[in-house]
This record gives sequence, structure tokens and C-alpha cells, in this order.
Amino acid sequence: MTYFIQLLAIMNPFAVIPTFISLTQGMSSSDVKSILRRATFTGLLIVVVFTLVGKYILEAFNISVAGLRVGGGVILMVIAIDMLGEEVRTKRLHSGDIAVV
Repeated sequence: MTYFIQLLAIMNPFAVIPTFISLTQGMSSSDVKSILRRATFTGLLIVVVFTLVGKYILEAFNISVAGLRVGGGVILMVIAIDMLGEEVRTKRLHSGDIAVV
């Protein structure tokens, strides 16, 4: 049960609800359900694969958990600095598949 709660906290599905609603606004109910199923399946597949073979992937590339944390921190810092230094940018949404980003 604790493992499930940890995965739920990592994936944070409640935070993407507003984005999902805004991206699917104006779509038919059947399209929304189809996108929801594909997105859920894709997320579940990614979590299962990395849960089962993530350790071996890191070992294959000789990456330590500490190195992964440092790399992730550097990426977050670069993104934060980029967000602070630039004007608000607008991005054009592509009409591709929004279930898998």
C-alpha cells in the first residue's frame, strides 16, 4: 500500500486534471474517453517498465542514483533560470495526439 501511495505522489494525476480539461475542451465524450484510456495506459506502462528494469538501465549506462539526482537538479535549475529571465512565451498547440506527449 505504501508503494502505491508513493507512485501516486510521484505521478500526481490530480495536477494534470486542469490541463487535460483544457486540452480536451470541445471534443466529443467518446474522444475524451479514448484519450483518457490511452494516456492512462501509457503512464501505467512507463511506470511498470521503469519499476521493473530501471535499475538495470541505470547500471547499463553506469549512472548512480546520486548522479541522477544531481543531473535532475541541474536540469531543474536551468529551467528555473530560463523561466525567470524570459518574457512570457506563447506556444502554439499542435493538433497531434495529446494522450502521449
